[in-house]
Amino acid sequence: STASSSRARTRTDLFDLMAQHADEEHRQGEERAKSLKKLKMKEYCSELDAQVDQKRQRKVAAEAEKSHWHQVIQKQVEQFEQDLQAKSEKKANELERMKGIAAEAYQSLRQRKLDGENEFQRSCQDLREVLAHEEKVKQITETKQSEKQLSRIKDAQAEFEETSCRKAQRKAAEAEECQRLPAPAR
Repeated sequence: STASSSRARTRTDLFDLMAQHADEEHRQGEERAKSLKKLKMKEYCSELDAQVDQKRQRKVAAEAEKSHWHQVIQKQVEQFEQDLQAKSEKKANELERMKGIAAEAYQSLRQRKLDGENEFQRSCQDLREVLAHEEKVKQITETKQSEKQLSRIKDAQAEFEETSCRKAQRKAAEAEECQRLPAPAR
């Protein structure tokens, strides 16, 4: 009876050890997955920061070019007004030419601004799509992990039930064996 009790305790201890080992493997797997996700997110954020920085640099360059063109046009207009006072006929023709240049420069700057805004909108949409995709991947990963854990639990439960059944059969066999033995003489 003591040996049987010791064997039962050992089997229970082994089952507990197996369950602890499975729990530890699961925990480590989750930690690895979290670490990998953090690393990917860090890389992704770095890439986004680089993209934002590039866009910011392009915007600064565009603003500088716009300011430059504005200054150029402003100087040309001032020069034109001075020349107009001296030579009204000649300057009237010059005014028309300068208006054409200014309109082209303004239209060019306006088109560049529109192109920049469109590019920004496309980048924002791309970012939203990437984030939505990552969320979907996260949900799929979590579902798969949950299914894996449920499968492990079912396997452990089936093993436990099988072990319990074998114990019950063994006890029944021992009881039957005890009944077959002759009763001790008193």
